[in-house]
Amino acid sequence: MCRRNITLLFLSLVLILGFSASLFAATDFRSSIDDIVKQIVNSMESEQKKRVAIMDFRNIDHSVSKLGMYLSETLITKLFQTHKFKVIERSQLGQALQEIGLAQTGVVDRETAQEVGKVLGVDSLVIGTVTDLLDSIDINARLISTETGEVFAVASSEIQKDAVVAVLMGQKIKKKEPSLAVTETPKVVEQTEEEIPEGFKYLVVNKSGAKTPLTELSWEQKGRDYFDFHRKGGGKTRIKFSDCKMLKFFERESNSSGYIKIEFTSKSGKKYEGFIYHERFYGTSDLGAWESLPHELQAIYVR
Repeated sequence: MCRRNITLLFLSLVLILGFSASLFAATDFRSSIDDIVKQIVNSMESEQKKRVAIMDFRNIDHSVSKLGMYLSETLITKLFQTHKFKVIERSQLGQALQEIGLAQTGVVDRETAQEVGKVLGVDSLVIGTVTDLLDSIDINARLISTETGEVFAVASSEIQKDAVVAVLMGQKIKKKEPSLAVTETPKVVEQTEEEIPEGFKYLVVNKSGAKTPLTELSWEQKGRDYFDFHRKGGGKTRIKFSDCKMLKFFERESNSSGYIKIEFTSKSGKKYEGFIYHERFYGTSDLGAWESLPHELQAIYVR
């Protein structure tokens, strides 16, 4: 009986400690967001700002994760609950961005910030980024005056990465799968041209599955709208991005001498396998300049 009681006590302690750890993680997440809200409120009151629009927070590669959307939604709710500001709904912001063409080009500079202010009647705009630091997530926000187009304040916080945060970031918590062999077909979710957001020419999907729409794309150096495709049997062909429908990227081999295997699909639907030299891609996303190396990508879709 005594042994049984000790066992029950031990199990109870395990359950309590597990619940407490989960609760602490959730509390830490919410307290970090509350901290950002407090910083934003103080800055807006200091600058006498009354009307604000909040854009989705972006990953460092300019893609948008569920965490970025969750942050913008939460900030909208919490700022509204202060009863100190007029907060614009995300649907209204989306319509306004389409109206002024920002949803297509997406670059938030001085002029576009001022244009958002005119269309929505807001005096401030909040944009931000989320950066994966392996064990934690760094959140940074910038407050832009729509009158001047200049940053008038910043806010930042850090949250611990638990299972929930990892899922929101688009990461799967599971044992790492072995790398693809060069003879395997890339495991890419097929998409169609129609799934590329309106106003963009390209859709880039990285290894984690994050998607970044681009208006411009170049290879090896900015402005180069083609890549050198090395055929399996030898020889090199210059391929323009505008002649492609899709590019798929395989895992880079350790002995590949600077090359990475790719498969590109032409506009007519024909598929070709070969290699591309491991040089950097450059582009323009809705947050400005974007760049990535081929081994960091799953695929590029072309309108």
